[in-house]
Amino acid sequence: MVHLSEFPPFVLTVADVEICHLERVQFGLKNFDVVFVLHDFTKAPLHINTVPSASLPARSPADVAVSQLDNVKDWLDGVDLPYTEGPVNLNVRRCSARLTLTLAVGPDHEDGQR
Repeated sequence: MVHLSEFPPFVLTVADVEICHLERVQFGLKNFDVVFVLHDFTKAPLHINTVPSASLPARSPADVAVSQLDNVKDWLDGVDLPYTEGPVNLNVRRCSARLTLTLAVGPDHEDGQR
């Protein structure tokens, strides 16, 4: 994934991503956020904020206006990257820390705590 229209350029290798979460996905909101959680849970998730969810104009009468959100979902499906979506922002760092702890001690440990 490459974004070159703003500085600094954003480059992400899809092979480094575990899952993508689409935040603030709700009817009536004009924007949504994209969070990429990396395979290495010790690294901070990568955020893309304020992606417009408005429809792109149809190029011809035969075209159907497609929302940016649908474009992102189609792209994620196309590169076989799992994604979730929700109406609120997740505390991805806290979720990643909890998952890392669970993986380190094993799921059978009482409450996943040391």
